[in-house]
Amino acid sequence: MFLRSIVTVQFLFLFVSVIAQSSHKPEIDSLIKNIPAQMRSNEAVAVKMIDQLGGLSAREKHLHGITQAAFFRCWLTYRNGSADAAIRSIDSALANINAIETDSSLANFYILKGQCYVKKTQFNFAQLAFKRALSIAEQKNDVALRTSTMISIGWAYMEDGKPKEAIGFFETVLKANPAESYPNRALLLCNIAACYNTMGNFTTASTYASRGIALARSQGAMGDLANGLNILAHSFYQQGNTEKAIALLKEASMYRQKIADPSMLASDYLELANLYLKNNQPALAIEWSTKAKDSSLQHSNALKVLAAYELLANAYEVEKDAASSLEFYKKILHLKDSLSDEKYNQSMASMQVEFEAQKKQSENLELKKENLESKLRNASQQRWMILLGSGIVLFLFTGVYLQQRTKNSYRAKIIQQQLLEQKRRARDIMAAEENERSRIAADLHDGVCQTLAVASMQLRNISAEGSPISSVDDLINQAGKDIRDISHKITPELLLKEGLAKAIQRSIANLNVGENKDMFSFIYYEEVPLEDNILSLVIYRCFQELTTNIVKHADAKKAVVQLGIYTDEIQLMAEDDGKGFSNELMQTGLGLQNIRRRISLFSGTLTIDSITQKGTTITISFKDWKNKIFYDAS
Repeated sequence: MFLRSIVTVQFLFLFVSVIAQSSHKPEIDSLIKNIPAQMRSNEAVAVKMIDQLGGLSAREKHLHGITQAAFFRCWLTYRNGSADAAIRSIDSALANINAIETDSSLANFYILKGQCYVKKTQFNFAQLAFKRALSIAEQKNDVALRTSTMISIGWAYMEDGKPKEAIGFFETVLKANPAESYPNRALLLCNIAACYNTMGNFTTASTYASRGIALARSQGAMGDLANGLNILAHSFYQQGNTEKAIALLKEASMYRQKIADPSMLASDYLELANLYLKNNQPALAIEWSTKAKDSSLQHSNALKVLAAYELLANAYEVEKDAASSLEFYKKILHLKDSLSDEKYNQSMASMQVEFEAQKKQSENLELKKENLESKLRNASQQRWMILLGSGIVLFLFTGVYLQQRTKNSYRAKIIQQQLLEQKRRARDIMAAEENERSRIAADLHDGVCQTLAVASMQLRNISAEGSPISSVDDLINQAGKDIRDISHKITPELLLKEGLAKAIQRSIANLNVGENKDMFSFIYYEEVPLEDNILSLVIYRCFQELTTNIVKHADAKKAVVQLGIYTDEIQLMAEDDGKGFSNELMQTGLGLQNIRRRISLFSGTLTIDSITQKGTTITISFKDWKNKIFYDAS
């Protein structure tokens, strides 16, 4: 908990130093400059300023203002929402803001995307995002941007449990920015202190934390000051000075209140309660746990509420108040159930709302019926005519409705059968293609290769008698090797025997020889196994098409292939640093048309992101692949 106390405010520092850009619009520049400070102190004001910045920039067609407004919103989504939601916001901005690749804030999106992957503990993807940001910084020769990216990489190592590597990055940034006025200096000193705490070197941690606290006080940076006090409290506690640790945590919570940081304030309260409980002071532990509980309930932070409940249950148990302890244990179980059943609860709530609406509608209809009957009782003749007319209308309406519904149902069934038949035929055609490939491969391997082998043996016998025909033997051997290679490419036996990932790994290894040595790298993540051989084959053929295009046309130095098999999605991504290609080739390229044709059977999507002379990223996705019926399995 002490280590994570520095995380929330860190991201804001990472882009403050690279945020400025010259403009002919002073009001836009002023908003861009002042929003970060408000985001750290008063989020409500910051949100209004971001909306103002977005609207003004859109009217003025000011690219940097539009980009910065989008980035601020992504950052708030990260701080207040989930990492996945923030990643979706980032990807949307990168895809939809015209000419964003020319803006100075482009790298900030990749830095924040890396931070999102760190939050998800997907450090490989985080490093890819950070490398992209570093590449942009080096292309622009932007020292400040490169420094910000290195801070992010150091933080990623810190979160990954590698404090020594993190300290190396932080120290490098400090050496490159030795001035005491460097805005991120206090932050870096506190980060290093947190790393030394993790390593158990509490004396050194205290030294760095004290330096960071002093600098933060002089600069009036209350967020850094609160973090430094929190880290120093951890150092003192580990050295046996619990009273000093408690005093520092109280001071840290005071600054959290000033900058209105409810999440970290609750963390400070929980740490105070935990120290009091360990110090055998359950009454004070109950007091501070209650504060944490109230604050977390007010801001709907379920995880912090759960932690407060656990501390309160333990504290009341030490106080020998069994009834109160049992009450909070019940609340813990109830809250855990509610968290695990959140989707179920949402569905039930939706059904309850729908039920109430239908109930209200029924009551209204009943009331209308009673009013109608009251009126009809006053005029018997009018009542019977209305009833007769209503009955005829209802009968006609019902007949028309049932007829139309029957027609629609029949049409939908016919369309569905046609679609299934088309997909079944396409699947059969694909299977026939692969069977023919297998037959050709077997014929090449068992027929022509064996014949060439026998011919080679006979030629060697003749050569042994003194005839100069060794060169012919070499040519025949080379022909046999080429035919075996063709046979293996036509039918990937490794795919059928050991699965998609092994087949791609073997192909990557074969690609990384000769002129393409170490060009390709492969990242693989599997949540669930892929047991559909046809779908595996389609993905493998797409992989072959993508890597062939990279080798033949991209003029790339490095390329990364990523395969992720998740419960709700399969994603194949190929990214290179080559010369890119035009929009026309995206639509007319034969290889891409082949890919689109293959994946259409499985409702797959193809996304292309190519920038001339800067590289290409192609993503193939199969959404909800486990729940879709692509063809008749029978």
